[in-house]
Amino acid sequence: MKEGSEENSICRVSFGNLNVFFLGHSVIPVMRGTKTVTSNSQGIKRKADCEEATATKKVSQVERCEKNTSINEAFAEIKTYQEGGIKQAALTNALLFMIATDDLPLSTSEKAGFKKFLQIAMPHYKPPSRKTVTTLLDSKYDTLSLKVKSDLVNLKSVSLTTDCWKENNTCRSYMGLTMHFWKDSSLQDIRLGCFPLDESHTSEYLGDELLKLCDNWNISKASIIAIVTDNAANISKAVKDKFSKSVHLPCFAHTLQLVPERAMTSTTDLMNLIKSVKRIVTFFKQSTNVADELRCLQVESGKTEGTILKVKQEEKTRWNTTYYMVERFLFLAPIISSVLFQMRDGPQMLQPCQIGMLTDVMQLLKPIEQATTKMCSEKTVLSSEIIPLIKCLSASINRKTPTTIVGIDLQLNLQNELKRRFEHIENVSLIAKACILDPRFKKLHFVSALSAVQTISSLSQEMFSSDNSALEDVVHLHPTNHPDSNDELWCLHEERSSSNLIDESEITDGIHNELKSYLRRKLIRRTSCPMQFWQRVKEDYPIVYPIAMKYLSVPATSVPCERLFSKASMIDTPRKNRLTAEHLSRLIFLSGVSAENWGF
Repeated sequence: MKEGSEENSICRVSFGNLNVFFLGHSVIPVMRGTKTVTSNSQGIKRKADCEEATATKKVSQVERCEKNTSINEAFAEIKTYQEGGIKQAALTNALLFMIATDDLPLSTSEKAGFKKFLQIAMPHYKPPSRKTVTTLLDSKYDTLSLKVKSDLVNLKSVSLTTDCWKENNTCRSYMGLTMHFWKDSSLQDIRLGCFPLDESHTSEYLGDELLKLCDNWNISKASIIAIVTDNAANISKAVKDKFSKSVHLPCFAHTLQLVPERAMTSTTDLMNLIKSVKRIVTFFKQSTNVADELRCLQVESGKTEGTILKVKQEEKTRWNTTYYMVERFLFLAPIISSVLFQMRDGPQMLQPCQIGMLTDVMQLLKPIEQATTKMCSEKTVLSSEIIPLIKCLSASINRKTPTTIVGIDLQLNLQNELKRRFEHIENVSLIAKACILDPRFKKLHFVSALSAVQTISSLSQEMFSSDNSALEDVVHLHPTNHPDSNDELWCLHEERSSSNLIDESEITDGIHNELKSYLRRKLIRRTSCPMQFWQRVKEDYPIVYPIAMKYLSVPATSVPCERLFSKASMIDTPRKNRLTAEHLSRLIFLSGVSAENWGF
């Protein structure tokens, strides 16, 4: 601090309780709280005292200023939580995302528990009301759906899955629609929503509604490569009549489910065995005392709470629930037998020979259960896996050696059903082309050489007529871990692919050079990602690459649409009885939007 002219300026430096004043060339030390000054000049002492008082006053002013600044910052921080504030907007956006993603009621912000949480965590934030939440979600839907529609205009190829569903609370019918395509270096899928149906589900009506939905979302008929549906006659005819027979693809999961169902029904003795198991399971389900005894015996054998097992009941609409029912029954058979032995009015336990029959049955059904689990657990099952999966399924079942009459009959019936339903699968153009363009399989599992030649020839013609300039710029994929799997389902494939022999019998001189070069490459590992393979070699195959992405993006099943219905049932619950059909569809769409696209 300086005062007066430069010659008579006074400066002070503090060292603990000692103040040192510099007056011109003089140095004056002054102890705080004392009047003793080591100087003969009384005027200098008075100036020093005055300087100390002035400095103390200015320090107080600075402290008050800093305190005022802190108060201003606090008020500014509070304003960010008020209407129009930055943090208010961010928190409200996060609240909307939470409601849509976690299937919460629109009135979540008005719940007492949620308010108490905010009162402690963010007391300055006032959440929007239910009505405001509804308005904001509508606005968010309009913004995001408009972005999707604008993006879909430029897509050259998309695949759809669709199905019909009845909501149990209101008994209203809906048509579900999901979309799958390759964009921005990844296989993307969008839940377009569940749209209400107001008339009888005739093929004509369903076809018209599907056309309206495609038009509303800017999906041109020319860009649709495949529409995957279940085996219902009305929806299948709707797609074939309103679009094309070539784009209709029956759901592989629905067709495969019919194989064990029909085979088990055809095995008469097996159905009697399953009925006996079901009677025992029902007895345990209906009697509390019997269930308690089953639990106690498991505890005595060393089981702890949380690891105790209970019997499972089957569902008529899903064959694999019968598989899980019998599997659990066989696992608990010794304990179940002990419990039934003590019950006078209980059903009779199965004989050892009957247990042996069921053991044979489970071995035969296990490969199909593995295939079903694979299709239901993975996000998207590619259509390129259908032909290899069928061949490996057939080989796995054929290699089994059942020792009972029931097992032998079931094995024969399973093989007959697989042949009847998938004998001509290699003639389905979409599936055959996808398999050829999958570097894990190519033509390894084609039984018919003619089908392989025709598929390769068709791909070659498509490549000759394609425009190389239409190739999309793509960024490389990030590496993805694909765990190796040694399950018995894929034994046939592992044996065939391990030889790495390249059969050039179908590689003729008339096909495109790029396709010929690709077919001569060795197969990649089954657990590798075919999309990443094409990303690595896209510069070597500039014409094959976009065609491969086109067919490999086709889903094998309508499971994505089934998941959409499961999502709808979690959103539309009895607690949300004011939810309209329009808002249900919008919430389904918003629930599938990623956090990045949402705006985080």
